[in-house]
Amino acid sequence: MLSPQMCHPNGIAFGPDGNFVLGCAANGERGMPAVTLIMNAKTGSTVAAIPDIGGADMVAYSARNNQYYIGAARMPGGGVLGVIDAATNTLVQKITLPGGGTPHSLAVDDNTGRVFVPSNAEGGCGCILVFARQ
Repeated sequence: MLSPQMCHPNGIAFGPDGNFVLGCAANGERGMPAVTLIMNAKTGSTVAAIPDIGGADMVAYSARNNQYYIGAARMPGGGVLGVIDAATNTLVQKITLPGGGTPHSLAVDDNTGRVFVPSNAEGGCGCILVFARQ
């Protein structure tokens, strides 16, 4: 399992069972892997290292959905919204953002379970992308 030293954290969000997600900035830079870490605040141990989702600027947790969300702005091929199941600490989905948008921030509305991601997609639309769990 990867150690926290392999993560340059840009974001943190607390989830269930004393766990939290660290959005790691690296995406292959300086020999660091594209990874997101789930750690436990009580023990300080790494619970899970989720590969292939990194380059994160911001992360969030939804208690309603029991999911972590990763704004992975620096993934190869463009920005990605990563979805991690907080019960199993596994990657559920990577959603490529349209028009090459780069998710430098995101927010979750726990009343609706919707995830909001500002988009600076090609053409500078100034849009807000809205995602809902199905």
